[in-house]
Amino acid sequence: MSTHSFYTRQMLSKYGRQLVSARRMARYEQLVGRPTADGDSVHLRRKQMVERVSRELIENLLFSGSENPVVLDVKNALESRVGSLLAFHYPPAVLDIQIFKISTEGLKTEVTGAEKRDILDMLWEITLHIVDETMM
Repeated sequence: MSTHSFYTRQMLSKYGRQLVSARRMARYEQLVGRPTADGDSVHLRRKQMVERVSRELIENLLFSGSENPVVLDVKNALESRVGSLLAFHYPPAVLDIQIFKISTEGLKTEVTGAEKRDILDMLWEITLHIVDETMM
């Protein structure tokens, strides 16, 4: 084996690793998205982040009864839009959320059907708006 062939194989091996790294970086950039001249992908990434944070906020904090200030803002905005106090419950044997309207006398009535979907849609819209306002 000559020195010349050793260096040639080393060079080709290094070149192969660079190609693999370049392909990996290209796939990563494609997934993440690079900012374009007009900043479209920056807005898209911000929107995705706001949606992710909103989903976490709803699933992990609001439905668990957290006293987080953002959760309280969301809940107060939703209750003012609906016009009554609301309670959210996840019963142990049921997979779906139960929403109850609480009257001034303290009576709970379960919300079902289209009204439940409307409340959940309002909740999502309000949460997106509040999270978008609070994010830098």
